[in-house]
This record gives sequence, C-alpha cells and structure tokens, in this order.
Amino acid sequence: MAVIDRFRFKGKDYGLLVVLFPKLPILQPPFYEFVPSKRVIVISEDEPFTRYPKKEVIQITSRAPIALDTREGFLRALAKRGVKATDHQIRLLLYDMSEEEFWYLAKIAVVLKYFPNVPTERSQKRSTVLNLFQSLFHDFGATFRHYHNLREFRSPRDILVVLMEMNVKARDLHKHTVKPYYRKVLLENRKYVPLFQMSLLMWLEATNPAPRGHDSKPKSSEYAAMLSFLWRCSAHKIPDCDAFQYEPVAFSLRLWGYSDQEIERLLPYFPGALM
Repeated sequence: MAVIDRFRFKGKDYGLLVVLFPKLPILQPPFYEFVPSKRVIVISEDEPFTRYPKKEVIQITSRAPIALDTREGFLRALAKRGVKATDHQIRLLLYDMSEEEFWYLAKIAVVLKYFPNVPTERSQKRSTVLNLFQSLFHDFGATFRHYHNLREFRSPRDILVVLMEMNVKARDLHKHTVKPYYRKVLLENRKYVPLFQMSLLMWLEATNPAPRGHDSKPKSSEYAAMLSFLWRCSAHKIPDCDAFQYEPVAFSLRLWGYSDQEIERLLPYFPGALM
C-alpha cells in the first residue's frame, strides 16, 4: 500500500486535513510503530516514505503538486474524493466568490458530495462578478446590467467583497498565479486600482456617516450607495462629469503612498476633482 496521495500547504494551518479527512490520525516525527488505523496522514519530507508499509498513507510534503489550502488545490482534492463540479461551477468557485463564500461551500461539499446553490450551467441572463469587474471601469451600462442580474441571488456585500479581492489581486498581480483569462482581466484593470480605492472610500463615507454633532451627509441606502460606487468607477468615461468634485482626491492618494507624478497621471480618472 504505502503512500496513496500527497499534498502540500502554502501556509501552516493544517485544519483542512480534519475537514477533508475526518477521524484520520495526523502523525509527525518521531513516528511510533503501533497505529491502529488502516489509513493515516503523515507530515514528512521523506522521499520515498517507507514507514507503515501496510497502511494507506496520505503524505504532507513540500514537494507535492497540490496545495491543499488554495482554492484550486482543495477543488482537486475534492475531485479525488468524488465531488463533481461542472466547468461553470469551477469558474465561479475559483474566481467569483469571496474567500468566506468559497470555503463555506467547499466544506459543505465534503459532506454533501456536491456544491449546493452553485449554478451548474451559465444562462444568457446570469452574470458573474468577473463580468462585473471586467466592465467596472469602462462601461456603466454593462456594469449596471451585470449588477442587476447578480442582485437576484447575491447581496451587495457579497458582490463588493469579491470586487475588493479582485482589486487587491490586480494590484499585487505578481504575488498570484491565476489562469490566463483571469490574469488578462486583472492586468487590464490594474491601472484603475487608485480609482477603485477612492470610490470605495466614498462608499464607506456614504454608508457610515460621521457621528452626530459632526458635519456629515445623511446615510445613503445600501442600494443607492452601491450604484454610486459603481458609477464613479466608470465616470471618467462620461464627458463633462464631475463625479469627484469637492472630494480630497489628491490628499487621499498621497496618504496611500502615491507620488505627485503618479497623481498627475491619475488626474483623468477623477473627473471634476481639483487635484
């Protein structure tokens, strides 16, 4: 028997082993001889791993091809366990969900052997958050259509969280390994990271006004604030727009580490602002 599977971890949290392989003993050096379980998990860099030759061994080693604590790695591990997913479901799970959403559904799939409430096929009407992010800085009409479709089954908070994660990946693209199409979308939108940040700041101010006694605008409805956020992201495409008038754009950008030269280049993305 010996080793039947190998995994690695990018981090140090081995809690997913308990989720994926409940009740299996997890063994680390020094290894002891008597282990009653027929199948065991071992954390070892030995290559080959020769201990427990009569047992089914799942080895955790830094040389394994599948990183269990990544989305793609966990989905591959689930596939080995007989959890089936369509190509459309895999795309949604990899790119279109927040970390919280993904791991919640992935852990449920371990038990149910399928992904509940994740569409198996793409309809002509149904949009994805990736569609929304792709149009976000370019076409408010398309952005609004995708947002309207998404709102049928996702909350504004869930949509915004995924957009934020995509924006962070676009900013730190060199830190992420992603599929070519997803990388292309992130690369195209990378230059709009400061525009996203400023629009998000204004969304936060609209939904969380200053305490009473301070000069502040009344709290906007969640729906109106979200639409304003989406509109500002593509407002630079609208002639004679003043989406950022009276806003301390240059001040905020300097706080975030942008130089005067960078701010000068960013001016076209903030219509109406006095930089």
